[in-house]
Amino acid sequence: MKRLLRWLWGFWERYFARTRGIVPVGEGEEGMLRVGLVVHRGAPVVLADGTRIEPGDLLGEVHLGNERIEALRHQGLEGNALYFAILRELKATLAALRRAAAEGKLDPRIKAFYAISLFHRGARMLGFEVRPVRSPWVRWGSALYEKWLLILYHPAGWRRLGKGSQRLEAREVWLSRRRLLEGGEEGEGERKEGRGRRR
Repeated sequence: MKRLLRWLWGFWERYFARTRGIVPVGEGEEGMLRVGLVVHRGAPVVLADGTRIEPGDLLGEVHLGNERIEALRHQGLEGNALYFAILRELKATLAALRRAAAEGKLDPRIKAFYAISLFHRGARMLGFEVRPVRSPWVRWGSALYEKWLLILYHPAGWRRLGKGSQRLEAREVWLSRRRLLEGGEEGEGERKEGRGRRR
């Protein structure tokens, strides 16, 4: 039953991607993320590097490649092995996105890349800035959607929601175009600094 649901959901995601112009970044291992163009319609946002996002600005909306994660699972990867494989591929995808931006292959009007995700801890490690979702309705709807994906694709399914489910809160993740081109990873820098303080 779960396999059928995954197939149906994958069909819907492919249809949605085609109709919304959401395209994969890179190829092969660099295909963990997909990006579509959206117009920012919320309140102004000022990111940590000073980038100011105004209503009407163009954003790159980031989507996780669920089918790629499923392919990794079919290779026998689970637990920490799966987590680190996803992290490696996400880094490769961001490198491909960085090259596309540097080579002028991305729409120059894109000011930042944005998503709402339950997996914001991993996003922070990749250099994304994490913020709370301001609208309670958007927060609720996004969390419901992300939990559905977790049930569908996580090996533990429903049981995963019972393990620390209070921590499964959707957050906004942001990466400015400037930050992308700099290629920095804030989480990595914070870990190095922390190790230095402990010596």
